[in-house]
Amino acid sequence: MKTPSLLRRVLTTALPLLVLGLALPSAGAAEPVPFPQLPEPDNDHAPPKLLKRVDPRYPAGAGETKDRRVYVAFLVDAAGKVRNASALFTPPPAFANAAVAAVEQWVFEPGRIRNGPPVWTQMTVELWFKSDGTVSPSGPDSVEAAVLAASAALTAAANRLDTDAFFAGIVDSDETRIIQDGKLFKTRAETMAAVRQGSQGIARLDRRFDDQRVTVLAPGMALLTANGTSALTLQDGRAFGGPFAVSLVFVLRDGRWMLFHGHFSLPNPAP
Repeated sequence: MKTPSLLRRVLTTALPLLVLGLALPSAGAAEPVPFPQLPEPDNDHAPPKLLKRVDPRYPAGAGETKDRRVYVAFLVDAAGKVRNASALFTPPPAFANAAVAAVEQWVFEPGRIRNGPPVWTQMTVELWFKSDGTVSPSGPDSVEAAVLAASAALTAAANRLDTDAFFAGIVDSDETRIIQDGKLFKTRAETMAAVRQGSQGIARLDRRFDDQRVTVLAPGMALLTANGTSALTLQDGRAFGGPFAVSLVFVLRDGRWMLFHGHFSLPNPAP
C-alpha cells in the first residue's frame, strides 16, 4: 500500500517510532579495567566453558531493596582459573565485592585455538541481584528477553498513542539529540511537542514487528534491529499503512532497559 507524503510525515512523527541520538552521560561511569594485551580471537577460537559456578548472595545490610545488575570483567587463564576479576561501572561496594568474590571461585574449561593449546581469554558476565534476596545469571539470552520486553512496552505505548508512557521508556538526558526522517530535534521537549502534534487526527495506530534480532554490544548495552508493518486510521476514517525498519540501542539504567538511540525509517515512496 502506498503511503502519501503527507501521511509519511504523520507516520514518522506519530508512530513513536522516534529516531534518537542521545549522548551517554559521562558522570558516574568508570572506565573498564585494563587488561594485558591478548591475541585477537579468530574463527577458530573456542571460548571457555563454565564448569563450576558459585552464585553470590544478596549483600546483607545493603541499605536498599531494589534489583541491581553488576558486571564483572575477568581473564580465564590457560588452566581455566579466573584472574584479575573486577566490577565495572562502580556499583555499590557491597554488591561489587559480593559479585567479584563469587566469580573468582568459578572454574572453566579454558578457551583454545582449535587443534592448539589452551589460551587466555577475556570475559565479562552480568549478575542480577534481585530484591527478593536471590541472584540470577544474566547472559545473552536473558538480556535479549529483557530488551524485547522493553521494546514491547514502547510499542504498546505507541499503539495507545500514549506519548507520556512512550517517553518514560527513553533515557532522559539534557544531551538528547533526536533525528527523524532527516530532521534534527535538539531537545527532548521539542521532540515531544512534535510527536503530540503529529498524533492529532489519528484515531488508531497498529504497529507490529515481523522480525527482531538483539545483539549484545557491551555490558549494559544492546542493539535491536527489526522490520515490520504499521497501519493507522484517521479520525475521518481513511486508513494507511506500510512497512518500516528500525535499529534501536537500549542501555541499562538503574536495573531497567531503556531506549538510548534509534533510527526509524520508511521506504521511499514510489515515483
